[in-house]
Amino acid sequence: GAHYDTLPGSPGADDNASGVAVMLECARLLANAKRLRLIRFVAFDAEERQPEVGLHGSTAYAARVKSEETTAISGAYILEMLGYAVGPGAQKVPPGLQLLFPRAFDMLAHRDFAGDSVVAISNWRSRGLARNLEQASRRLRDTVPILPVAVPRWFPVPHNLKRSDHAPFWDIGVPAIMIGDTADFRNPHYHQPGDTPETLDYDFLKGVTRTVIAAVASDVMTPPRARKAKVKLR
Repeated sequence: GAHYDTLPGSPGADDNASGVAVMLECARLLANAKRLRLIRFVAFDAEERQPEVGLHGSTAYAARVKSEETTAISGAYILEMLGYAVGPGAQKVPPGLQLLFPRAFDMLAHRDFAGDSVVAISNWRSRGLARNLEQASRRLRDTVPILPVAVPRWFPVPHNLKRSDHAPFWDIGVPAIMIGDTADFRNPHYHQPGDTPETLDYDFLKGVTRTVIAAVASDVMTPPRARKAKVKLR
């Protein structure tokens, strides 16, 4: 999934035409692949806060999934800003990252805080999806490093980690990860008129695309787990 809306006055090349482009390329390459699971490619509207609330499209979709679905959803890959890369020293980090997510912080420090990776934000239910993405990155050449930000089961999820369309899936108990280039922690054109195609790094975007396709392909070629029957106790 990826949202296709942007804010008034911003062309939205990175936020989020880049995510939609990766989703469409994933659909093109996997459309005729042999697979053991159904894949849905969903473009969400009204993700942006205009002016106060957002995530309308994904919230409506998640509500429909919760009320109507008879098939278990094994996971959602949410693509959010995937085209902006920058050199050493330019990757900003939120306060507390070193304490809460030391592996991600150490990876950034080892790379001199270069903005040439993508973050994978997951919760406890979604940790398998995040591992799958990391494994895909390690298997392939010309991919991008994955920064793992895994929220522990006991930890209340901060607002900064629920800013995209993965959050409504978490709310209904569906595993979901958000894959992104860290938005305003890297891209100075975030929500600005300067978010244009000329600012994107297309080699970086290619590496992200290959990583996502490899992860999704691995997932859909794995047999789904048998669903446990629900028993009502009277």
